[in-house]
Amino acid sequence: METLIFLITAVLGSNAFTYYVQYRLNKKNKESEDGELLQKTLASVAYGTISNEIERLLTKGFATPDERHTLNILFDAYKANGWNGDMDARMEKVYRMRTDRADEAETAESACKTEATDERKVS
Repeated sequence: METLIFLITAVLGSNAFTYYVQYRLNKKNKESEDGELLQKTLASVAYGTISNEIERLLTKGFATPDERHTLNILFDAYKANGWNGDMDARMEKVYRMRTDRADEAETAESACKTEATDERKVS
């Protein structure tokens, strides 16, 4: 539950911040020093947020579809500004991960086998 609240807060907070900064960038002359500094700051904040989330998921060992979706929203906003760096390769690592815990998958598989065995006994 705490993870879900954290993710919702991270997405809403970072998206609101992203849109605010983009709004400010559009109002100012993009070639000005202030605009460049603001854009670099936004890139750094977005990179840090995405990096932290990727590392959290890699450490955890799996990423649920909702977590992947949330991360993808952040990544799309990051990439929409023309930034990339090493994020494509790091996102690929997340998409190669399981979508559930290994122990949950084994428990579900065992339950299915038990049900199949029970059905055979009843027949």
